[in-house]
Amino acid sequence: MADDNELAPDELAPDPNEPPGRLLVGILGESANDGKVLLYLDLALQKRYEIPKDAILRRQKLPAAQSPLGVDASMIWVRPDTILTRQLNQQRHIAEEFLAGDFTAPRSFTPTEALALPQITPNSAVCYPSEGSNRVTRIRLCSLWQTERET
Repeated sequence: MADDNELAPDELAPDPNEPPGRLLVGILGESANDGKVLLYLDLALQKRYEIPKDAILRRQKLPAAQSPLGVDASMIWVRPDTILTRQLNQQRHIAEEFLAGDFTAPRSFTPTEALALPQITPNSAVCYPSEGSNRVTRIRLCSLWQTERET
């Protein structure tokens, strides 16, 4: 019969008093937010999780020879109810994206119906009710597109 020392749990075995966590592998780094750490998922350091420290159940360092990233990394187990949001840090060239939408494809832009606006040309009259009375003030647009009022 085996003695108790031979049956001691392995270091990576979950604590029987805690639920088994969700395993994540990556490069552990500091976060700018207190109480959180970053776990980078790629060598370009573009994909990452920001994880609350109190959600981490345990950590095991992983040597480069065993790491899927090929460098020293960490295996961490987080509480299963922890909501993880994957963040992507990527450079974008806004000028290129501006002209990259569907509207640049031929026949992809469908104009909406034009609004029914009155035609206003120089010397045409546009009438509006005057303030405080039922009188109508006539506005005539001049050729310089300045307005002059006539009562």
